[in-house]
Amino acid sequence: MSTTQQQLDQLANTVSDLGDDINDLQRSTSRDALVDADTGTHYQTAYTYFYVPKTLGGDNTSFSDDTGLGGFIRLGEYSDMEQAAYTGNTHSSYYPAQHLAAESGTGIYTNAAGGGKGILLACDGRVLVKAGEKLFINAAGEIGIESTNSTIKLKSGDNQNIDIIAGNATDNTKRGKVNITAKAYTRDVRGEEYTIVNSVSRKYYEAASYSIYHASSYKEVWSRTDTLHLGASYTYFFGFKLTTHVGASIAVLLAGAVEIAPVSKITLYGIKTDIGYWKIDFCAFKTEFKKGKIETNAISNYSSAVQVDTTATTARTEAVAAQTQATVANTNAVAAETGNVKAMIAFWEAKIASTAQV
Repeated sequence: MSTTQQQLDQLANTVSDLGDDINDLQRSTSRDALVDADTGTHYQTAYTYFYVPKTLGGDNTSFSDDTGLGGFIRLGEYSDMEQAAYTGNTHSSYYPAQHLAAESGTGIYTNAAGGGKGILLACDGRVLVKAGEKLFINAAGEIGIESTNSTIKLKSGDNQNIDIIAGNATDNTKRGKVNITAKAYTRDVRGEEYTIVNSVSRKYYEAASYSIYHASSYKEVWSRTDTLHLGASYTYFFGFKLTTHVGASIAVLLAGAVEIAPVSKITLYGIKTDIGYWKIDFCAFKTEFKKGKIETNAISNYSSAVQVDTTATTARTEAVAAQTQATVANTNAVAAETGNVKAMIAFWEAKIASTAQV
């Protein structure tokens, strides 16, 4: 009988406990409780969040909300926690730096959901995302990725590509620009590299620029090339250089030009025309082999043949003229021309012949 009574008492206690649980459940699900923010239940508001403090409370058994942010996730519109963080000037622990730079004042937390229902993730540790298959990120607005104190690394799988497309991939009129701002820019390309530019391409260098090739370099231009150089230019060749011009080549020098060839210089040409005002040659030795030469200027008109022949017969007939020619030959002998030497020989032959006749 006592056992039955004990069972009844135990059952009564169980029913009483269930009654307490039902009362607690009713209080938790009542409309008054749902709209009461002090209960920590926010299902009737426009947001839901989970907040984890940074450290435990003083007794190491409870959490203290004033120890700083450990982890925070908010779904929906901005929460009272974010508003309190802005009031307490701790909102930099909740929001990324790009958001703080784009917003100001109370817009820092009122626009934290973008005018709709958003997601906020913040923590004092790491955010790790692991996907066994694919990961897609798509935003209608701006996407900002920034590292405050470390590097950013973007890597693909083995033998896989990284595609960066600014705008439309096929319509050139709908493309944007790719802007790279860096102190140094290094590319390590172990295969072939292609750059296709269908419009104007500009490069601005505000510091020294170096191009180093440890292999052959090939450049092919199918249109005009204009080069404007406003400073000094130095070009050094320590190997063989070959320049071939199939078409016309015109070089206009508006300043002094000095060319130094300490070893040797050989110029081969089919036709050469020099048109100028003044030409000065300083030569220790100068050798010219010319088939013909014609010089005309305002001071004198001088014409000479390669060879002057004078026959003795003519000299015998006109001995006086031969003597006169001898004077000319003596004068020209100073110039040491080959033709004059022949004239002198003819003169002496004529004189000997004249003497023989006398």
